[in-house]
This record gives sequence, structure tokens and C-alpha cells, in this order.
Amino acid sequence: MKFGIIFISVIVLLFSSGCKRTVKYKTVDHYNEFEVLLPDNFKQLLMPQSNAPFKLGSRKDDFYITISSERIDKLNEVGLDYDLEMYANVSLQITKTKMNSTDFVEIIEDSKISNGMGKISYSFTDIDDLTSEQFFYSLSFFKGDSNFYAILTWCLESDKEKHIGTMKHIHSSFKEK
Repeated sequence: MKFGIIFISVIVLLFSSGCKRTVKYKTVDHYNEFEVLLPDNFKQLLMPQSNAPFKLGSRKDDFYITISSERIDKLNEVGLDYDLEMYANVSLQITKTKMNSTDFVEIIEDSKISNGMGKISYSFTDIDDLTSEQFFYSLSFFKGDSNFYAILTWCLESDKEKHIGTMKHIHSSFKEK
């Protein structure tokens, strides 16, 4: 009886420790413009539906990221003198036209500053038109010294709890160089 309890305890301990997900990260530098910490299994991907220059992910995990940037001086040249809130609002309206979802929730954080840059974040779910699968998205806008940035991470809605901590880590690690 005593052996059985010890044996079951050891099995439960081994099983529960094997269930914890440890994510290993790598620093990715994008042409000396910015850097971000990403899971080490993320690879460069071809995503024809996105024109963002920075597209990585893990097809195995159905977990992806795009990062786009827009030069502040180029916006100013055409008369668009945006602060971060205005830029995020305009970009969010454009994003909404491309999605089925209209339920965007602003993520309220203790600080709207991340690595010296202003930051506004949102989350939302949407259904893919082609596959009918539901996805969870996390979207952050940053204002750096020379650029606005948009980071979009997403995964299957069913994997949200598995990836949300990693998404937060990715967004908070972003730095303009």
C-alpha cells in the first residue's frame, strides 16, 4: 500500500512537471531598426495576406507575428501629425475593415510606456474566412523616435491560454534601436 502511494505520487509529479511549458527565446534584430524577443522555434514565413515586412511564426503551434513600421517624418510630410493615440485609432479602424470582428478590447496596463516608447495594446478574436477557425489576436502600437510600429501576434482561440504569456513577453520586449 505504501509503495503504491509513493509510486502514484512519483507518476503524478513526473506528469505535472512535464506539462509545464517552457519557452526559450531568441533576440531577433530587424535591419538594426528594432529588436524583439521571439520563441526560438519561430521562422521567417511567407504570408501573402500580409504586406508587413516582418513575418515570423510557428506553423506547428499555429502562432504568428507580424511587425510593421511607418516613418513619422513621412506622415508629417503629408500633413499627418499624429500622436500615438491618433495613430492607434486610425490604424485600428483600418484593421477593423479587414476583420469580421468589431469587438476590440483595449488592454489596460499599469504603464503606457514600454522600453522608452509609448504603447497602446488591444486584443480581439476573429474568424478566418477561409478555414472558419477562430483566432485570438494581440495588437500593440508603439511610438518610437522615428517610427510608429504595429505588432500583431495571433494563435488559435483554443490555444489562447497556452500562448498569451508569450504574446505579452514578445510585446513587452520590443525595442527601437
